[in-house]
Amino acid sequence: MIKKRKKRKKPISKPQFNIPNFAIIGLSIIISVALFSAVDKLFYSDGKKEFNKNLKLSELLMTSSYEEETGNKIKIQLLNGCGERYLAEKYATFFLKNGHDVLEKANAPHHKYPKTKIISRIIEIDPAHNIANLLGIPIEEIETDIDNNQTCDITLILGKDFTKLKSFDKVLESNQLINPQKNKN
Repeated sequence: MIKKRKKRKKPISKPQFNIPNFAIIGLSIIISVALFSAVDKLFYSDGKKEFNKNLKLSELLMTSSYEEETGNKIKIQLLNGCGERYLAEKYATFFLKNGHDVLEKANAPHHKYPKTKIISRIIEIDPAHNIANLLGIPIEEIETDIDNNQTCDITLILGKDFTKLKSFDKVLESNQLINPQKNKN
């Protein structure tokens, strides 16, 4: 006769350390902490971001005579070519108050530009003429360097002659109205 073998009962083993489960639990904790931190920072933090209260919305919505005629704002790349601190910032404020868009404020490749330069980046020359008239630069000095990769219409490089431009007093005036403490230095 054939003896039947009895099935052995396997001992019940305790679950072992499982890496995927541990990773899910760890990531859940990290996400929970991040969400709590974000909610706390947004709603209950004393260090909330405050907007410049001196800046008026009506000034940001200014339209230039060029925009009224064509329906387009002049987009300007503003480069500091003389090394004067905060000069691009001051001119950016001036252009915004006159209804133009300043897409970029940066330093020029060097700070040895003796004269302010206007470079038209598009075929249409009217935006460059408008900016030249605003600054008091003769339109004969406008350069053309058409660049389809640029998002701006005009590149303006502020040279060492910036104090001699007819618009310089207006630039200082428009900046004093916004932030008088910063412009005293």
